[in-house]
Amino acid sequence: MFLGGNLDSVYNFIDQKYSLNAKLTYNNPKYVFAIGPVFSFKNTSLSALRKEFSNIGVGEKALTVESTECEELFNKTGSSIGYQSGIGFLLTPSWGLNFGHNLDVTFKGAYTPSFNSSIAFNLRELFEKLIENTENVWLSFEYSISLIEKNHSTHDIILGLAVGF
Repeated sequence: MFLGGNLDSVYNFIDQKYSLNAKLTYNNPKYVFAIGPVFSFKNTSLSALRKEFSNIGVGEKALTVESTECEELFNKTGSSIGYQSGIGFLLTPSWGLNFGHNLDVTFKGAYTPSFNSSIAFNLRELFEKLIENTENVWLSFEYSISLIEKNHSTHDIILGLAVGF
C-alpha cells in the first residue's frame, strides 16, 4: 500500500507509508471472511524536510518554516502495527458487497481505526474474452473513513479493478 499527497500549498511534501500484511481467509460460495496482521512504516521525516528547506535563500530572504497542525498530526502517525478484518458477500453472480475494519497503533502511541465498504460488479460475465482468459474481473467502488486522533479524519473514495488469472 502506498499513500501520498500534498500537505498544503506551502510545504508540498509527499507522505509515504508502506505496509506488509497477511490474511487468514475463510471462503464460502456466498461469503468470505478475512483477518490478519499489518505492519506499516513511513520514510518521511518532517524535521529533516524542514532543515533541508529552511536554508533556502540568503540572509533576510531565508525561508522560515513554522509548525502546523498537520505537521503535529503527521509526526504522531508513523510506523505502526495493527490488524485488518473484513467480510464480503456475493449477492448475485454479478454483484458483491464488502465491509472492512483496520486498526493501526503507532509506536508513538497514536491509533487510527478505519472503516470501509464497497460494492463490486463482475465484468467477467459480460465478455466472452474475459471468460476465456481470466478467473475473475471485478470493478469496485469503495468508501473509506479513517479516524485520526479526536478531531481529524480522512474520507476516501476509491474506484478499483481486480483481475485474477
